[in-house]
Amino acid sequence: MNNHCLNINHLLLSLLFVVTSCNAQVKTDLTNENTNQQTPIKGDQPKIVQTQGVTSGNITCELQDRDGNLWFSTSGEGVYRFDGKAFTNFTTKDGLCDNYTTTIIQDKSGHILIGTNAGICKYDGKIFSKYFESDSLAKFDITSLLEDRVGNIWFSAMNKGIYRYDGTNLSNFLYKYEHPFLADKHEKMISDIIQDIKGNIWFSSFNRGGVWRYDGKTLLTFSHLPIITYSLKMKK
Repeated sequence: MNNHCLNINHLLLSLLFVVTSCNAQVKTDLTNENTNQQTPIKGDQPKIVQTQGVTSGNITCELQDRDGNLWFSTSGEGVYRFDGKAFTNFTTKDGLCDNYTTTIIQDKSGHILIGTNAGICKYDGKIFSKYFESDSLAKFDITSLLEDRVGNIWFSAMNKGIYRYDGTNLSNFLYKYEHPFLADKHEKMISDIIQDIKGNIWFSSFNRGGVWRYDGKTLLTFSHLPIITYSLKMKK
C-alpha cells in the first residue's frame, strides 16, 4: 500500500472531473501557462489541471490500496477512487464525514481511513462511518494519519497535537513530553506523521516548529535542521 500526502500550501495540481467516458487511460499534458487559470488537459477522462491560488478541489493526498485502486483526497470535493477504468466520487451524500479531506490510509483490516475537517471517517468497502463516536473528536480537523507496525493509529489534528489509538485507549501523545525550547503553537501544528524502516515515528510541524523522532521510549527534537547545498559538475 502506497500513501503520499502533499502540503496543501504547495499544491499545484487538482482534479477537474469532467466524466464523459470510462476509458482506462488517463491522458496528461500539463502546461506552464498562467497559473491563475485552470487549463484542462486534452482527453476524455477526468482531467488533471494545473492550478495555483485555488483552494477548492486540490488533491491533498493519494493512496494505492491493496487491490490496486487509486484514492485521492481533495480540499472540498470529497474523495475519488480510480479502479483502472472509471472514477467514483464519494461525498457527504454517500456518508462521508466531510467533503474537505486531508489524508487517506488503509489499515491492516483493509478499511480506508480518511482524515477530514470533521474527524476521521472509515470506509469498509460498503459504507462510511465515524471512526470515533465522540462528538468532540468529530470536530477535529485531521492533518495526518498513520498506522504503525503494531496496529496503533496515530493522527494529528489542527491545534490539538498528536493522538495515538491502540484499539481501546486514545491518548494525547504529544503532551506527555515537555518542550521548553518550542512555542506551544509549534507543538500543536503537526503536518505529517511517518514511520521509518527502524520503527521510529517521525512528526513534522508547521511554522518552523521542527521535526520530532520517537523511538518508543524517548522523543528527540530537531528544531534546526542543517541546510545542505548540492551542485553538479561535468567531468572534463
